[in-house]
Amino acid sequence: TDVTAETTFASLECEEARALTKSSGADAIVAAASFGRLDEPASRRVILAVESLQEPAEDDASIRARTLATARRFVRALAGRSSSTPEDVAAVIAQLLDRAEEPRERLIVQLVARALDPPLSATARGTLAVTPFVHLLAYMLDHESSGSLEIVSPAGDRHVVIFRKGLPVFVHPRPQTLSFEIALADLGRLPEESKYVFYKDAETVEVVGDLPILIGDLFIALAAARVWPDRLRIERMLARIAHRRLVLHPRARVEGLNRTPVDRNVIAALQRGARLPELRVAHPDALGDVDTLIYVLAVMRQLSLPGQHGEPIGSK
Repeated sequence: TDVTAETTFASLECEEARALTKSSGADAIVAAASFGRLDEPASRRVILAVESLQEPAEDDASIRARTLATARRFVRALAGRSSSTPEDVAAVIAQLLDRAEEPRERLIVQLVARALDPPLSATARGTLAVTPFVHLLAYMLDHESSGSLEIVSPAGDRHVVIFRKGLPVFVHPRPQTLSFEIALADLGRLPEESKYVFYKDAETVEVVGDLPILIGDLFIALAAARVWPDRLRIERMLARIAHRRLVLHPRARVEGLNRTPVDRNVIAALQRGARLPELRVAHPDALGDVDTLIYVLAVMRQLSLPGQHGEPIGSK
């Protein structure tokens, strides 16, 4: 496909990526990739495979320059065809193998072909401005999705969250000083210009260590919402339900959402039924916490609201 061609070409601009990220190796190239155009995991496999060819005494620039030249030939050959089906890609690879002048060149072509077979295709992609991190968590849990959610910030920082059956089980990178819950919730701080892509049923980084034991299915969503800088968006949504009497859904899941006295008081009030202005008056020193809790409960369908479709998220 055209994405495959761009991946092979653009993601191998090693020196440009290194300059942009002031880093080196595969992570630098991946961080510089545009999620709007590139199939990034395929790019990573190409880079890692090519780096394995390098001999101890060989100059870094030499092996990467040769690989980039091969990628450029691949793109030019594919661009000359009327279509870019898998059959066209295979034909171009065969031509490059036939024209390879030495064993090393043939090996590079083979590695490019191996990395693109099968290519990973994104299930969903977009920006946090359209789909905030809290909403992504809600989607994963609601659909019990497994796979990799990859987010790249405007600065090029890359974050990967691995989901299994809707629950986050691994986040990369994670400083040793941060717990899993805090590192994951901190992704809620990412700028809205950040781009995300989701690869269903594919784990693009290795899950290492013990799997986390989450306090509750919705705890991470609440923690991420509380560090989310877009308070205006929260306020706009709450304005639409501020006049309603809010009541918890009979099958609401509130495990992990009642860790503070304020949260416990709000949830107790919602079990009886309460309006948002009443809750705010009762907790004048914690208005942000009250608003964020109500927002997450609404997004996760934990409240009985008119026109709401579906069971509370996480109640399956």
